[in-house]
Amino acid sequence: MKKLINLNWIAMLIIALIPLAGVKANERVMVNAGTVESLNKQLYVELKDVMSLPVNLVYQDKDIIGNAFALIKVNKEGKLELVGVSSDNEVLKKVVTEKINSRNMWTDRKYANAIFRFKIEMI
Repeated sequence: MKKLINLNWIAMLIIALIPLAGVKANERVMVNAGTVESLNKQLYVELKDVMSLPVNLVYQDKDIIGNAFALIKVNKEGKLELVGVSSDNEVLKKVVTEKINSRNMWTDRKYANAIFRFKIEMI
């Protein structure tokens, strides 16, 4: 368990969103951004926050070391949706998908169809 905690603290992430401390998965969170660049920075912070949470005990294999790439798109209503995650490590891919999907993120509709790509490095 100590190794798992250390992995979470050492995790190197390159991602984006806003911190949502205490937000439940079903709560709608508005991501306010003046530009696509500021939305990207807010997404980075949010993903860094969610990825630093401990790994769910559902996963028997704790080998989450490696790289993953996540695509997030703003739909026409302004909801930030995970388009997909790619990784050679299937366990890491599932963990990243579950963690990102645990957030209910929204932004202004003017950013509809904006796509963000993030590289997540777990060491």
